[in-house]
Amino acid sequence: MKKYTIVIDPGHGGKDPGAVYAGYKEKDIVLPIALYLGGFLSYTPDEVNLKIDCVYTRTADIYMPLRDRVFIANSVKADAFISIHLNASPKHNAKGEEIWIYPGSIKSAKLADSIATYLDEIVSGKSRGIKEGNLYVLRKTKMPAVLIEVGFIDNPETPLHSYHIQIKAAFLIASGIKEYLLNIE
Repeated sequence: MKKYTIVIDPGHGGKDPGAVYAGYKEKDIVLPIALYLGGFLSYTPDEVNLKIDCVYTRTADIYMPLRDRVFIANSVKADAFISIHLNASPKHNAKGEEIWIYPGSIKSAKLADSIATYLDEIVSGKSRGIKEGNLYVLRKTKMPAVLIEVGFIDNPETPLHSYHIQIKAAFLIASGIKEYLLNIE
């Protein structure tokens, strides 16, 4: 049986709300998505021959410095690091998910591509693509790492505060991660 450890990082938290729109805070939306994601990853039917242990950088509304998030991932020798975030747009009409990777990381690109294949279903084909960036949590982690902007907190077409959208996002991200893990050599 293949065994993996995935670190799930709900962005922001505590004194850092992230994007805010119409009373909704990014930190309060990404936390349940991350927790649902862990549930979906932890359960895999026996016939799939895959065991995934999940480690979270936070499970409550607490502030967690970026260096501590990276320390957790590196100390447990995770097989992948998944950071969950939301976007916001000044015009409140942007939509789509995007996934960030560290420039030149081939394994992260494969992970991102696998997740993007599934996650695109949330916004009906409006993916903003896979982008490269020198983000701290991507640069400092020692394993394939992605930062997923699930969608736009301020787009009414995809109400990310909805329980149904959060569950769907978590399920689709988990599906992409599992596909990636089943296909790495």
